[in-house]
Amino acid sequence: MPSLTDRLSAIVATHPLGARVPAVSVAVLADGTLTNAAWGAPPDTRFQAASISKPVAAMAALRLVARGELDLDADVNDVLRSWRLPPRPGWAARVSVRHLLCHGGALTMSGYPGYPVGAPLPGLVEILDGRPPADTAPVRVDGIPGLTFRYSGGGYVLLQLLLEELTGAPFADLAAELVLAPAGMTGAGFRAPDPTRVAVGHVDGVPVPGGWHVYPEQAAAGLWCTPTDLVRFAAAVQAAAAGRPGALLPPALGAELLTEQLPGWGLGLQLEHTGPNRRFLHGGSNRGYRCGLLATVREGHAVAVMTNSEDGSSVAHALAEAAAAATGWPDPPVYPPEQTASAVVAASAEARYVGRYDTDSGVPIAISAEGGELLLRVPGQPPLVVDPRSDTLAHLPAAGASLTFALDPAGRPTSLTLHQFGTGTTAHRR
Repeated sequence: MPSLTDRLSAIVATHPLGARVPAVSVAVLADGTLTNAAWGAPPDTRFQAASISKPVAAMAALRLVARGELDLDADVNDVLRSWRLPPRPGWAARVSVRHLLCHGGALTMSGYPGYPVGAPLPGLVEILDGRPPADTAPVRVDGIPGLTFRYSGGGYVLLQLLLEELTGAPFADLAAELVLAPAGMTGAGFRAPDPTRVAVGHVDGVPVPGGWHVYPEQAAAGLWCTPTDLVRFAAAVQAAAAGRPGALLPPALGAELLTEQLPGWGLGLQLEHTGPNRRFLHGGSNRGYRCGLLATVREGHAVAVMTNSEDGSSVAHALAEAAAAATGWPDPPVYPPEQTASAVVAASAEARYVGRYDTDSGVPIAISAEGGELLLRVPGQPPLVVDPRSDTLAHLPAAGASLTFALDPAGRPTSLTLHQFGTGTTAHRR
């Protein structure tokens, strides 16, 4: 019978998008046994973990809660010092630390595109206010917190500032002390590693200029690591949820970590299924990288896949599905059937945004794919070219405006927000 590594190697070799993914690395935990393998790079090569940074940041915050240094339900404005989350006109919403962790704060800014290597980097307050050299919109409350899930990388930037001001330590050092070191994540860090040990990001088969983008939004997207590090993090989450002695969190807080706060989300982690088949997961999409972490809540099973290509998601899904099926997972995940390379490309990034979106006042905003470009149309105006910068952010260069997209769990946009003049106009998909 072929070994697990042989089975995964066959998937990489025959996958229709394999040629567009220069490096793939995987780690599998099965009943306490760790298996890792890599193609196109050594197994100790670091990748950007992208949004899988968020559950690591959430764990750092929860460690401070366990120490009694932070209140999970504290109003963030009672903890912040150098910056405060601005009130809405006539109403000051209360956003708690819990809201930040479960994406329940009704906050703007889903994701961040990062900055080219060598570009001026904004500070956290500049990012939160959307001031140069930040090139993204400000983070603001534009709804009622605590009622609805709304994915917000901006909320994790706010969390990063809060943790730094609370402790007086840089976030990279704080995360290393509270999470990375005790979880045994020896290859992980929130500062760029030795360039010779990094998998360079790729877009459409071409290396990202400078190798990768830099993310000062570290808690949202700045983690560098290996899949082995991510599997070790998953094992630490499982131990906390099981109430193991010496776990990163005490039993009550370990249980809270994977308790549904809003539909489908715990504290920093997405949740699936119920009962003995419960799983937690998180994906990651940075410029030039795609990755994923999936684990059972019950101890013993986890898989992480990291790729250095924006075409890597379907490869990662296929590997995760095969690894889970081969190692005895209860109710293993099943992803949609693979398509041909051309079909996958056409159905991904740009094509999924095509459609009509209506504002609350009834103004239709249409996005179409024409001649290899995405075009945005509003009534009475010439079309505008849409420049996608990440899964959730696009620029409208000719208008000096930007779009952020809210996504459902399948990655399909449910609404867009047009940012201009320091305000946002939201339109919901029909």
